[in-house]
This record gives sequence, C-alpha cells and structure tokens, in this order.
Amino acid sequence: MQSNPLISFILPNYNNEYVLDLFFEKFVQNNTYDNYEFIVTDDGSNDNGLQKLYDWQNSRKIKNMIVFAEPHKGIINALNKCLFAAKGDFIIRLDGDATIETRSFVEKFLDFYYINPEKIGVITSKVISDDFILHAAGRSVIQKEGLCDRGKEPREKIGQRKWDFLTKPVKRLYDLIEQPAECDMALGVCTFCDRETALKIGGFDANYPLWVEDDDFYLSFRLHNKKCFYLPDIEICHRFSLRGDRNPDNWKRKTNFLGNLVTVEKFKNSLTYKFVGLSVFKLKSTEVKKKYYLFGIPVFKCFNNSWRNQILRQDYDYWKKKWGFDILNPDVEDIKRRYQGTEVLWQYDENLKKIGQDILDEYQKQKV
Repeated sequence: MQSNPLISFILPNYNNEYVLDLFFEKFVQNNTYDNYEFIVTDDGSNDNGLQKLYDWQNSRKIKNMIVFAEPHKGIINALNKCLFAAKGDFIIRLDGDATIETRSFVEKFLDFYYINPEKIGVITSKVISDDFILHAAGRSVIQKEGLCDRGKEPREKIGQRKWDFLTKPVKRLYDLIEQPAECDMALGVCTFCDRETALKIGGFDANYPLWVEDDDFYLSFRLHNKKCFYLPDIEICHRFSLRGDRNPDNWKRKTNFLGNLVTVEKFKNSLTYKFVGLSVFKLKSTEVKKKYYLFGIPVFKCFNNSWRNQILRQDYDYWKKKWGFDILNPDVEDIKRRYQGTEVLWQYDENLKKIGQDILDEYQKQKV
C-alpha cells in the first residue's frame, strides 16, 4: 500500500463564473490531503470564469494548479485535456458547479480503495442537489429498468422508456443512500478512479457530446476487471440553483418597450408578455413539453424538442451502437450473452457479487 499517492484533480469548466469562488472555497475548507495537483481546462467560456480560474491559480491557495484555456470544443475535449496531462496515481473528477461538503474526502476515498486495490477501480460519492433532493448515489443500467440514478426509478413504463431523467425516488430511499454499495457505474460529479485503467480505456469517448460520457467511461472499468462502488461518507452538493445562464441574478429579467405598457419577463423556464401588468401570453417549458397560454388559459402544448433532448437522443443512439443494447430499455438476457465472464455482469454472477460484498463487509468492519 502506497501511503501518500499523488492525486490528480481534474475539472472541466464552462461558464461557471458565478459558482467558482464557492467551489474553490469549499475545496480549500474540506481538503486535508497535501500530495495533489489540480488541473483545469476552460472550454472557451464566454463569461468571466477563465479569469476567476487564473485568480485562484495566482492565489496559491490551490497547490500545483494548472489552467488550460481551450476554444469551445465541448466537455469531452476539456476532460481528456485534463486526464492526459495528469500525472497522479489516481484521478478525482470534479464539476465546477458541485461543491465538496465533506472534510478529508481524499483520505476517505483512499481508505476504501486500499481494501482491495486489485479489484476497485471507481468510487463515487453521494450527490445532493441544493434543494436537498438526491441527485445520485451511483448509477445503474444492467437491469430491466435501464439507466437510472440509484435511489430512483422510472416514471415511464418499463420497456417503453424515452428519457432517463423521468424518474422518481424509490421507497425507503434513506436506507439505500446511507449504505455503501456496489453499483454499475458513476456520475462524474466527484468520482475517484485509478489513472492506469482510465488510460487503458482511452479516456472519455468523444462520440458523446454531453452527459452520458460518465456512464460510458466508468462502466468501461468493468471491461478491465474493475469494480465500482458508492460511498455515502463523501457528500457533494450540486448547485442547480446557480445554473441557467450561471448567474442567478439574471434568471429574472424584465425588458420594457412601448414605455411601460408592454413588458417581457423571463424567469427560469417561463417567458411572459404583459400589457399594462396583465399577462397576455406565456410560454412554459419543461424537459419534455412546451405549454402556451393566452390570458392565463392553456391553449396549446407540444413536445419540447430542445437542444438538450436532441443531444440525449444522440447519446442513446451511440450507446446502443457501442455497447449493443438500448440504454433505457435493455434486454438483460442479451446483455448476459454479450458480456459473459466480465465484471459488467457482477449482479448476475455469484462469485463476482461475493467479491464486492466482501469488500463492503471489510469496510464496515474497519469503521467499527
């Protein structure tokens, strides 16, 4: 066991100006591990985020901080720029809008990893949104329900799912999220992995424009005989309230024309046109539907073919091409035939399942 391995924190950044100070303040407050480097790639931000990164680099509060400034090429380029520049024994991927809320989190990752370094490849944390709702406790996909955050279940009919985000919390959620567990793969918000396997995989797959790249990357560790675990002892707060245009002060904006007779108000996912203060026309958008209102009365609704949904369709299609199964409506029996003898099927192989349970049992013993 190496007592003081080098840790490489990697951070892709795009338009995170209004949360970066909080992100780094929390990092400084809760990091007690000294042997690290911190590598950031700015993906062509058009806000003041890059300057904030330079400010933090110049502050010397973050050790061995490297900042790459790239043109806007997408998150995969930013991630791989960081990953391939990293020199650490281990990688901890971070997100600029997700703050670390647990002190000595690196030591907690390492304590778990060294229970079985030969088998443990990925360890992920508990991710709570800033409205105190569970975001993720690891991720699952090799199941009839298809892709889900652990702790959630589909709202759509199983076998006929269209979107991975249409989910609801499971019953007895608290019991589930408070226990360490093996899981298929992980969300990349604050996730630990060994660099050697990450390089064997080839980094993050550039065919995913956004989002599903984490699922693909961390599930790929299982093709290299490595396991993935969820560790609730490390908690992350995903700052969704700082999203939108990344400036909460701009979420509610009012534009006047024709004097003060007509105003346009934009607030989060709604756009309202008012005449002398009276709502005349309103558009409300969700991730699935758009609804139109005249004088407060709904008059029309349609599917929201947003840029986000278009990217998700690309993700789903590429996943099927690469992995050979539908990420939302998988044929588990076909997956068993395709991935027989690999860690992908850990849930369905008693020996592989026992190895994972032995790791969890040893961890619980050490905590007593």
